[in-house]
Amino acid sequence: MLRQEFHTNEDIQYLYGTECGRTPDGKALVCCPQSSLVPVDNGLNTTIRVNAEDRPKPVESVPPSTTPTVCAHESKFNCSGTLIAAQYVLTAASCVDDIEAWKNLTVRLGEWDLESSVDCILSPESDELVCADPSYDVPVAQVILHESYTGRRNDIALLKLSHPVQYNDWVFPICLPESPVLNETASYGAAGWNQNTCGSRYKQVTEHYPLNQTACQRYVPSVAGISYNFVCAVSSEQTIGDAGGGLTALRTTIRDPRRPVYEVVGVLSSLSSCANFDGVSVYTRVGQYVDWIESKLEPPIA
Repeated sequence: MLRQEFHTNEDIQYLYGTECGRTPDGKALVCCPQSSLVPVDNGLNTTIRVNAEDRPKPVESVPPSTTPTVCAHESKFNCSGTLIAAQYVLTAASCVDDIEAWKNLTVRLGEWDLESSVDCILSPESDELVCADPSYDVPVAQVILHESYTGRRNDIALLKLSHPVQYNDWVFPICLPESPVLNETASYGAAGWNQNTCGSRYKQVTEHYPLNQTACQRYVPSVAGISYNFVCAVSSEQTIGDAGGGLTALRTTIRDPRRPVYEVVGVLSSLSSCANFDGVSVYTRVGQYVDWIESKLEPPIA
């Protein structure tokens, strides 16, 4: 099963559930059901082997060819965001401008596979199953909309979580940009599930390239302001992405030029739903709002 090219949710849960310990060098130990053990007489002490035919089979799923494609389906999580501090998530104001929904607002951290509570992949190097820490939900304690948000202008917001999150290998914050100036020759990345269109089970990473300011103005209506408050990016995959999701870039720092860091340069705006007829995504330019963001951040309670 480990060597199968694709694994269903049931496969992953079965494999993960059979682990019963680790060897000193970190390899997984697997406990086999008693009914699937067959005695083997090899002239030495009695050993056992797994009878694969007796292994409990996963629930059969519908073949992909007969599964209907559902676009714009309703989802529990309608937007994405970016963790910028232990207690704050950056997102689009258009994602959270419904005041009635604030009391039930929740952020999920550490997610990868939307259809599985266990996020695992098969390592091609070691043929071992590598699993992340489980994702978890944190209630939102406060929604901070930009005071000048109009539905098109200043489409940016902060979510203050009910408590600071614990960082690990899969949950940690990104840096804010040092400058609003955009490197128009660099490539940028966006990660998400594309829930605003057909959606993806797994988090996808796409590469984007920015348009210059003159070209960007074409995709920014006059009611939204000047293009310098936005980042227009195009991807060969022509995906819209998740509203509120971050556009990221890699930059070096003066403190340690050998260790570049990631920064969030844009927040996917609601304008993208109109601009994407050319495969262009429009992001609110985070560099123009760093002072506003930092003025809203409070130190976490110890």
